[in-house]
Amino acid sequence: MVLTDDYTDHITAVTHKLKVDSVGIGIGMGHHSDTQHALYHFLKMSTVPTVIDADALNIISDNKEWLEIVPPKTILTPHGKELERLLGPWESYDEMMEKTKEFSEKYNVIIVNKGAPTYIVYMNAVFENTSGNQALATAGSGDVLTGVLTGLLAQGYAPVDAAVLGVYLHGLTANIAVPEMGYHSFIASDCIANLGRAFLSLD
Repeated sequence: MVLTDDYTDHITAVTHKLKVDSVGIGIGMGHHSDTQHALYHFLKMSTVPTVIDADALNIISDNKEWLEIVPPKTILTPHGKELERLLGPWESYDEMMEKTKEFSEKYNVIIVNKGAPTYIVYMNAVFENTSGNQALATAGSGDVLTGVLTGLLAQGYAPVDAAVLGVYLHGLTANIAVPEMGYHSFIASDCIANLGRAFLSLD
């Protein structure tokens, strides 16, 4: 489920002999120069559906020419600040959305713009998520979302469908949990604990 590295201080390579159906990359990677090279080689060689988050997003923001080798229909999951690092600054919501659509079209990637609400952008298509609440503004919540998206990709969902469904399910976990536990005590593991109920609610 999780790959680390033989080198104990930082990641030096993203290699494995496993047959995998999808990859989520970036959480806890760090920014060491060796790690940046490892990410570059992973992007160049990867052929499986991929979710890019956290440190991997920030590394790519510092090396924007690498966007040319990001696999088609990769899902990128930036929060607002990470999105600004990718796109550059904007003056208004409309400008941000236009820049996001242009970025998605140029690099053939899916953008999950995490926020309240979260938007999923692919080319000119924009999906506004309707689930979730402020309980999701807790440390690690975005990491759980990356796991959900990666899991849906591994099950064979098309990347855009995985992004839309995964974001909605992620939000539902907070909708389900909050009436019983409130906003203030909700933590990222509560997302995971309520994923089953979120799936069942779709029936």
